[in-house]
Amino acid sequence: MNISSLPSPYGIGVIGAEAENFAKKIKKMGFSKWQILPLNPPGAGNSPYSSDGAFAGNVLYIDPARLEEDGLVTKEDVKACYYNGTPYRVNYEAVTEKKLALLKKAYENITEEYKAGTTAFLKKTENFNYAYFKALKEHFDGEPFYNWKKEYKVRALAEEHKGEFADEIFFHGFCMYVFMRQWREFKKNVNELGIELIGDMPIYVNLDSADVWSHTDLFLLNKNTFRPQLVAGVPPDYFSEDGQLWGNPLYDWNSLYENGYGWWVERMRAMGKMYDLVRVDHFIGFANYYSIPYGAPTAKTGAWVPGPGKRL
Repeated sequence: MNISSLPSPYGIGVIGAEAENFAKKIKKMGFSKWQILPLNPPGAGNSPYSSDGAFAGNVLYIDPARLEEDGLVTKEDVKACYYNGTPYRVNYEAVTEKKLALLKKAYENITEEYKAGTTAFLKKTENFNYAYFKALKEHFDGEPFYNWKKEYKVRALAEEHKGEFADEIFFHGFCMYVFMRQWREFKKNVNELGIELIGDMPIYVNLDSADVWSHTDLFLLNKNTFRPQLVAGVPPDYFSEDGQLWGNPLYDWNSLYENGYGWWVERMRAMGKMYDLVRVDHFIGFANYYSIPYGAPTAKTGAWVPGPGKRL
């Protein structure tokens, strides 16, 4: 049962009272584990398996009622988030517009407690990278990072310009901190009921993501254009005669090995804090993965390549 599918007045499930009530119901039914879909921000097709941040959370799951409890928004602000459309599917465009407007109001009323929490949150490298990436995405009208000016698309060069976007970075950091704060409280309450949360982690990340932008050396990319050399997918089978061409950039496992797999270690550490158990989507990619030339029309021309295996 994914968070988005839970009932709420906001047009999408949130990590609030309704989610905790669901945990209480399944506890009474005799369940001890609840599996959800990835909590990453959704990307193409509003899919959480296509995200621009492997370490980030989906702000659409933030509970407006808890923002009101903390004095960041008013009851009228919360009601403005209500959605009157069908409860059976998520209108992502409408939900996103309402939730971002609410978060901007909350940011205008930020308390010293939330300021301190956001400041501490942004001291972690991957959190800062994501907030900075989001700020630059807005600055460049949503263009993918590999189309930005060189002084911004090269992470090391962009370091000199971060002061120009300080407020925008802090806002996105605030949004992520709110999500993580609410999620920690939610997980604590659910765990106290005797329910463990099984998280889901996509093995790959989007090309146009904070992760690739800030770690281009860890992916098989053209070092000048930052476009992939090879991309992910699966070969033809009974499900699809052309195979599946996912298009995610492949990891440079040799570079990761030389770095002690640091990015993966940090990612697993982050997931271990968010969930009680972690399911890695397409786990086989650690053993062997399907590699398709960038620009190929289908997945037919790919080949299996050994993964990092037990070294990782």
